[in-house]
Amino acid sequence: MMNSSATTITAQCTERENDADRAGDSTASAHADSATISEALLSGSPVIVTGHGNAGLEAQICFAGESFGADAAAFLVRHTSGFVLATVPTNVMTRAGLMLMRPGFERDSGRFCVAVDASSGITTGISGADRAHTVGLLADPGARAEHFVRPGHVVPIAVGGAFSAARWSIYDSIWAMSSSAGLSGVVATASVVNGIEELDAEFLSAFARRLGIQVVDVSDLGRDHRNFVSASASAAQDS
Repeated sequence: MMNSSATTITAQCTERENDADRAGDSTASAHADSATISEALLSGSPVIVTGHGNAGLEAQICFAGESFGADAAAFLVRHTSGFVLATVPTNVMTRAGLMLMRPGFERDSGRFCVAVDASSGITTGISGADRAHTVGLLADPGARAEHFVRPGHVVPIAVGGAFSAARWSIYDSIWAMSSSAGLSGVVATASVVNGIEELDAEFLSAFARRLGIQVVDVSDLGRDHRNFVSASASAAQDS
């Protein structure tokens, strides 16, 4: 069952899409600092996190797992690649019994866990409502391994621990922002894409303006991520 917070976010996402359809490219984008992004995550609003890797510009639309409702899932799929990931810190991996598919530190794919669905409360697992339910369950501190079936339709991606120590990823920044906001670190996220062309700053700026989503780059948060790591480690120990 969708909680009241997720219901509110569902309404916000529907209104955001309607506004974007009416406004075209006229909505101003906001380039936010870490405090503003934390507020957005706490309110359940989507944010775009950007970074530059070996493949060029990366951009991820993100929703806090705690407030990820069915319409938020539909919004995420509609405006991204549709490949929905959920960041999972070490404590979540342990309690949920998540297993890495092919562990590796060189590429983000080495962080992928076996995809999961919730073991109850869903149908096929592929719908927005089903994927939202599964992500919400990952963010639930009471959820355990028996609450999931494998394989499923949500791909957990490991963050923190040895992975962040070996190579800091955009997904570590996403997790750390959630944790530093006092949330679980579980964030539903998917990549912004530009059709068959390479993603560039001009496209991303217009995309963010059209949808009215705040944007933050990992460098603006401080590529010196030690404060985020410290805050996230403390949050994990308290959970």
